[in-house]
Amino acid sequence: MKPHLRNEIPKTIKLVGWAVGALSAIVLGGCGRSDEAAVRPLGIDSLTVVMTPHDGDAPEDAGIRRWQAVVGGESRGITRRASLERLGWAYVAKARVSFDPGYYTLAEFVAAVLDRESPGCAEALLLRGHVFQNLHRFREAERLARELVAKRGLPLDYALLGDALMEQGNLDEAIPAYQKAVDLRPDLQTYSRAAWVRWLMGDLAGAVELGQLAVGAGTPQDPEPLAWACSRLAGYQFQAGEVTVAREMCDAALRFVPDYPPALLLRGRIALAAGDAPAAVADLEKAAVANPLP
Repeated sequence: MKPHLRNEIPKTIKLVGWAVGALSAIVLGGCGRSDEAAVRPLGIDSLTVVMTPHDGDAPEDAGIRRWQAVVGGESRGITRRASLERLGWAYVAKARVSFDPGYYTLAEFVAAVLDRESPGCAEALLLRGHVFQNLHRFREAERLARELVAKRGLPLDYALLGDALMEQGNLDEAIPAYQKAVDLRPDLQTYSRAAWVRWLMGDLAGAVELGQLAVGAGTPQDPEPLAWACSRLAGYQFQAGEVTVAREMCDAALRFVPDYPPALLLRGRIALAAGDAPAAVADLEKAAVANPLP
């Protein structure tokens, strides 16, 4: 049986949700845009921007360099459009783990290149829509998501539409979009998104239950989403009074991604609630250095 989002449906699994990360845009040169139109007056080509040599020792940095090399050279078995798409998502992965929204800007430049070389392609629409969502450009993300749903209707298209609608407070439309995403592909992404809806609707027990499914659907080979799902589940567990398991889930997230700010932030709150101020300060200071926003 497919899990359902609405709690009035009897004997169904209630899904757990995913809160979309919210970060401010960093715009090149102080322009008011973060897409290709912003840099064109400066005489800079988007492809030149995204192919700038990249440093760093993290796996996400290696991923960026790998796909830059594929885009810039010859590779059998993968099209240029596919390699550009993967470069864009490599920048998204770096944005998620580094909490530096400038990498979302670079992902949008990749979308601009994709759109220029393959006008109207779905790959560019989804990548740009995801960037808009994470930069709080929710109405623009909704427009692109609706176009994607009409054009092909893949699980991530419906997930993006649900995200954009949810962030604008339109749960009546967001819930069917999320449900469609879950029906098409129940996995960490869709379980965790739906969980946020369950939490918003006051179903904390359902959020915990399907937070566990979201974590179970993750893989250490893709550690950041799994660390995020562990951190989200820990938050539900902490709210439910399951303090010990919440702390253990934070520890699990930190094993997948060392010094992961969401897990450090929550573990610091747990320590503070237990009266352990030194431990709380240690975790919260690390979290604040890595990601000052919370």
